[in-house]
Amino acid sequence: TLSALTDATNGYSITIQGDTLSAGTTTIAGLGSTSSTSNVGTEQFGIRLTASGGSGSVNTPYATVLYAFGASSSTAVQVASSTVGDSATTTFSLRYLLNIAPTTPAADYSTNLVYVATANF
Repeated sequence: TLSALTDATNGYSITIQGDTLSAGTTTIAGLGSTSSTSNVGTEQFGIRLTASGGSGSVNTPYATVLYAFGASSSTAVQVASSTVGDSATTTFSLRYLLNIAPTTPAADYSTNLVYVATANF
């Protein structure tokens, strides 16, 4: 989970930046910017979020029961925001999806994802 609040006039934006999972030269495909279902037996990596409390909300395509992943190490994508600075805490619950194929090499896969909250004045 992560929590956000601000008293900035125009709320805040939360972005994520980082690559999909990898081990050496093997990479698990990210789902991209369109919401997708979990497909067991297919290589997939994605996230989705839910929001509770406060005025924050989750941005499309991360706001459904499906998963997406459109970020990269060079591209940040906005996953949540609030348009008002009401100083009320919104708690975001993050869920990660990872599926592998029968041919996916066994290895220790990892990623480094950075979430940044920015006040909008």
